[in-house]
Amino acid sequence: MPIGDMMRILKTFLLVASLSAASIAGVTAAVAQAELPPAPEAELAPAPGENGAAAGEVPLAEAAEIAGSSEFYSEPVEAVGQPDGRMWLQDQYTEVGQRAANFHDYLLMPIITVISLLVLALLLWIVVRYNGDRQDHRQPMVLDL
Repeated sequence: MPIGDMMRILKTFLLVASLSAASIAGVTAAVAQAELPPAPEAELAPAPGENGAAAGEVPLAEAAEIAGSSEFYSEPVEAVGQPDGRMWLQDQYTEVGQRAANFHDYLLMPIITVISLLVLALLLWIVVRYNGDRQDHRQPMVLDL
């Protein structure tokens, strides 16, 4: 490609970039100058009822009783959720954990593997195609300036 064509492409690119930057700066300035409406007033919480609880809430004594029950919280189980020194994901005991592990194993890892193999193939193609020992030893290109 002649130098004149390359210079014309470079000038066009710089013109487009500067016009884009100028238009973005103009839009940003216009948005900054626009008057914003006032923020709405925040709603106040209802007054506390009996036992210091708001209307519709569980009183503190009942909340403490529920928190101490086995329905709300269970004791830790040996080796569940504890680090076990393995390299892969831990065993999952909840539905959300099972879904996350399946997403990792059956969707995320195959996508990562395919992308990695594609990049490896492209790198190998570049190494083979542009190997310096296989190049023709022609005269160097001379640019007419």
